[in-house]
Amino acid sequence: MLSRYSTSRTFKISYIILALTVILAVSVFIFHRQVSRHMAEICEYKGRNTATEIINDAVELQIGREQEQNRSYLEIERDSNGKITSIETNGVAVNELQNNIRESVNNELSAIENKELSLPLGTLSGITFFSGRGPEISLKLHQVGAVDTEIRSEFIAQGINQTKHRISILVTAEVSAILPLHSTDITISEEFLISETIIVGEIPSVYLSGKSG
Repeated sequence: MLSRYSTSRTFKISYIILALTVILAVSVFIFHRQVSRHMAEICEYKGRNTATEIINDAVELQIGREQEQNRSYLEIERDSNGKITSIETNGVAVNELQNNIRESVNNELSAIENKELSLPLGTLSGITFFSGRGPEISLKLHQVGAVDTEIRSEFIAQGINQTKHRISILVTAEVSAILPLHSTDITISEEFLISETIIVGEIPSVYLSGKSG
């Protein structure tokens, strides 16, 4: 009887240990999954905000310099009666600004690796109680590829005999936010207004259909 009782008790203890081990393993797996997901979210949020701020500063600096020079990006010609005969974008000025913006953003993002960023370990855990606590974990940003820029031009009706012409630039960049044992690739696309002109008078339909893009 004693032997049979002892064996039964041993089996019960083994089952309990096995059950606790499974529960612990599942708990660790769920915790790790939650932490990994939260870490990815925090990593992308911090990386995106930092990169966006750098891009905004670089673009606005270049646009500000252009505005100081009062450069015109739209050339409008009229006949002796004041009727619009042609509208052309100042390609030289637009291309120059586009190149300057691309170069400026590339230069700023290429130096992004020297920017020191860190996050508390407790914040990365995703547990509210530990948020903002614990040792600082280094977050590194790395530019991936070159910056891409695209000029956009559009006409917008502004009532009777008036049209608004807008020129903007779309800046797209990709960075990688890197934490120990985790990295996230982030694509940032921001559109910036270059110029806005109110045109009074009828615009030739050929121009509107051919270049209103």
